[in-house]
Amino acid sequence: MGKKVDAEIREAIKKSAVFGLLGNDDLERIAQISVRRDLQEGDIIANRGEKAAYFFILISGVLLVSMENGKSVVMRDAGDFVGFELLSSKGRYINTLTSLLKGEVTAVRRDALLDIIEEDSDAGHSIMQSWNSFVTERVPFVKDSDADVVADYQY
Repeated sequence: MGKKVDAEIREAIKKSAVFGLLGNDDLERIAQISVRRDLQEGDIIANRGEKAAYFFILISGVLLVSMENGKSVVMRDAGDFVGFELLSSKGRYINTLTSLLKGEVTAVRRDALLDIIEEDSDAGHSIMQSWNSFVTERVPFVKDSDADVVADYQY
């Protein structure tokens, strides 16, 4: 494989409810398409309407997902994943993601992750099942929105 992967990136991916059931090879694939980013309080890391380049896994800190309909989600647990219909659709961010406290995230390249999911692999199936469970438990009101998890994505 390519670059050497930061141990904290690998740990954050393992802790994620979305990726935690993946085998070591698939975890390594996700880690290879990820970079670590330091955050300061008030940093906006995704802005509604901008081209969506990354999904995010929380390492530390607190993130606020601000939605157009006035709803919001606070992500505060290491491993929380901010992606799919929580963050982007058709290649654009649909919500704004702000750091509420100093912390760190793993930024996962959106295009590369969607390629993994669309490969019709066991990893893709596991990721989507885990994502649906995560959303149902943590942010059930997102399922009531117009967003369609993968079918709505266009490149």
